[in-house]
Amino acid sequence: MRLGDLQYLSDLFETLNFRETAAVFSVSQSTISRAIARLEDYLGNQLFSREGKKVLLSTFGREMRPHLRLLTTNLEGAELKARSFLRAEEGRIRIGIDNSAPFTLVQPLLDLYAQKMPTIELDFTHDTPDQLGKALLNADLDCMIATMKEDFDATCKNVAFAHEPFVIAAPESYEEEASSFPLQSLLSSPLVINRLSVDEAHLFALNAKMKLKPPLICRCERSDWQVGLVRAGFGYGILPRSLTAPAGLKEIYTLHNEIKPYSLSLITVRGRAFTPMLRTLNFEATLLAQNILTSQLNQVLQHG
Repeated sequence: MRLGDLQYLSDLFETLNFRETAAVFSVSQSTISRAIARLEDYLGNQLFSREGKKVLLSTFGREMRPHLRLLTTNLEGAELKARSFLRAEEGRIRIGIDNSAPFTLVQPLLDLYAQKMPTIELDFTHDTPDQLGKALLNADLDCMIATMKEDFDATCKNVAFAHEPFVIAAPESYEEEASSFPLQSLLSSPLVINRLSVDEAHLFALNAKMKLKPPLICRCERSDWQVGLVRAGFGYGILPRSLTAPAGLKEIYTLHNEIKPYSLSLITVRGRAFTPMLRTLNFEATLLAQNILTSQLNQVLQHG
């Protein structure tokens, strides 16, 4: 059953004149006749009868008129909604955000997307990567932003839009020049890590390579808790570089080779990533990653 045929029918219900209905839609009378014939064939009975030159509603037509009008209205509404969705003029995206994901890295992506798609509603869920991953695969989320140490799933697409080194950061009260100290002596206080970003294998390798022996290792699951502890003077932290300055922390040492770079990714399920809303979000993540990479390369070139 075609929407166009129903629209012709809706007008014909009012005019009871094939010529007038054809003029309204700028089509031929034969087009209207074929449309009505298709509907009558589909419904199994005639909707109109003719008495000479007059067109009248049949008993069946009078019975079906309110139902067909309602169907026409609903289909028109569905078509408008579908077109709006496919043009990404409106809609809602359910985004899962890893508890350990620093908001200073997530915000630029969301800001760029909001500027590009101002009418799209963003619905956020915060949880661990494992729980978000299950929700994503179960279609309870459209995408997720998470720190992933390995490939998430073969059915998923992963765009790392933040990729930067970890640093050892000190609280604001630290006033000594790092160059005047052996790094080992800096860690006489506890070391605060995000266990979802820096796993035990990384930490063991770092301690062995640099002979670091902090008296205590505090493991957090949220970046804001980690930053808060370091800022309060509880100890030193291993953080993504972008978190240090906004939090008022001081970078003591850059972990270029000791730990793999921090990576924050936008993850979508491949089969569901065709929608314009997700395509645009994916595009912004890719563009942001390219801009960050270009900026990092420029910094390296400027500093030799």
